[in-house]
Amino acid sequence: MCSVQVALAQKGDDLSEGSPRLYNLLEIDREFQSIRVHTRQQPKPNGTWKGWNEWPMPDGSEGGLPYFDVELSRSV
Repeated sequence: MCSVQVALAQKGDDLSEGSPRLYNLLEIDREFQSIRVHTRQQPKPNGTWKGWNEWPMPDGSEGGLPYFDVELSRSV
């Protein structure tokens, strides 16, 4: 499994208190068949980073996941 991380930062003065900082981490399957996008948030300036649990559960149950999957297909 390969991972690539890109984080873009804004100065604290440029971001309103009601807007969490967010970044995504891409986890690419070695066979290039899928990508898992991990979403992270920092709700308060200088606070800890944690999962941004906004993605639906696969079985439709309550709660959210901090990632979503993208299935890839090869086109010829």
